Amino acid sequence: MTLAVWPDARILGFTGTVSLFCLRTASFLFGDVQMAMAKKKTPAAAPDPAKMEREYRSSTVETAIAKIAEAYELGKKSRARHGTRLHGRRDKPVPRFAARRGLRRSTVDSARLFARVFTLQDLKAIYRSCREHEFPLGITLVYRTTAIEKRTERMKLLNRAIRERWTQKRLGIEVRRLSGSKPFEGRPQKLPKTSAEAKMEIISRLKPILNWLKVMNSSEKRQLVHELRPELDKAVKALRVLVEAVS
Repeated sequence: MTLAVWPDARILGFTGTVSLFCLRTASFLFGDVQMAMAKKKTPAAAPDPAKMEREYRSSTVETAIAKIAEAYELGKKSRARHGTRLHGRRDKPVPRFAARRGLRRSTVDSARLFARVFTLQDLKAIYRSCREHEFPLGITLVYRTTAIEKRTERMKLLNRAIRERWTQKRLGIEVRRLSGSKPFEGRPQKLPKTSAEAKMEIISRLKPILNWLKVMNSSEKRQLVHELRPELDKAVKALRVLVEAVS
């Protein structure tokens, strides 16, 4: 009787061992699944505004530095190819050089003067100052300082502009003070040559104003200029009479 039961006991023991192994394996796997699901449910860390601001400032500064370097290389390349002197308006090589690159003649002329006045050491000092003060110095601001003859005054002014984050207007005032140059007034306006051209110019300039005033008066925004209504009505009437007279 003992011999008949013994094989069954061995089988039951082996079965129990296998069952315990399967149970532990399932528990282990289920725990991994739970951990994976917990990781998925864990919300992502919120972005750091201060870090994002630093990265943005750094990228804008590096973009500005890259534009300064690009302008300097453009000026050096043009000077190496077409001579180091500043060309007159009738010289042909520089306009062709600009046209092949899809640039204006004035852009190349500014880059040539920039490359003549500044040195590589000057550029490295500018880059270092821009990164230190996190200021994206525009190439237009750099061009303005080429009117200053003395290198020490020019670099001192640029460093101050970077440190105090000057605008183009503020830098222009200081450049005129140091160089004695006249303020930039832009190109003179082209006036009409005939009576017909003058009338067409009046119509083209005044009609948009009349249309805008008409839309403004018929919209809900008319209350914004309610106190000016009598003056506006007189002005509109006078402008309409003028446009009709020249039409």
